[in-house]
Amino acid sequence: MGVLMFLMPVQTMFGRLFSKFRSKTATLTDSRIRTMNEVVSGIRIIKMYAWEKPFASLVADIRSKEISKVMNSSYLRGLNMASFFCASKIILF
Repeated sequence: MGVLMFLMPVQTMFGRLFSKFRSKTATLTDSRIRTMNEVVSGIRIIKMYAWEKPFASLVADIRSKEISKVMNSSYLRGLNMASFFCASKIILF
């Protein structure tokens, strides 16, 4: 019973953190998609002035931040699932 009382707030905390990570990821994804739309719409100008590398690095920076948040979210989800599946084994022990 004590294990359940310990794990319920932990599960709640994981849920709140996951929600925060997801909202940050969504913001970064929107930013990346908006940047890519601008690049695609202005591809002729970008090619004409040879701005491919600056725009590629801009998109890569946004994408690396997005992947960082996705990785943090994945680690948190893994911990959440591990605690969920281990809880029944611990309770039975």
